Amino acid sequence: MNIQSIALDVTKKASTIPVLRLRQGDRNGTTLSVEMYDGGTALDLTGYAVKFCMRIPGGAGTYETTGAVSGNVATFTIDETYAAAAVGETCVAYVRIEQGETFACSTGNVHVVILEDADE
Repeated sequence: MNIQSIALDVTKKASTIPVLRLRQGDRNGTTLSVEMYDGGTALDLTGYAVKFCMRIPGGAGTYETTGAVSGNVATFTIDETYAAAAVGETCVAYVRIEQGETFACSTGNVHVVILEDADE
């Protein structure tokens, strides 16, 4: 199983963009744990819904999954069947934070690299 941890800030002033690597053909999905901050201070996600959103490389569509929250950590299970539909890279990936049906804010970007399956 692929387990990755990153930190993101809603101020979008990150000095480095974290990288998420996915491989086509992975069967169990990738668990992504995201520590969330607001200007460097832990962001309490209680009462909020979180979604990991990304554009699939090559303009093949978008992928979105809902996560679970605990304190300032959001945890997502990413299904490579859909998220890794096309080999390549995208920098259009982030966490969207919502309260009810209302958009609250989003984080800075994540660089996503989709690695090719050796069987392809």
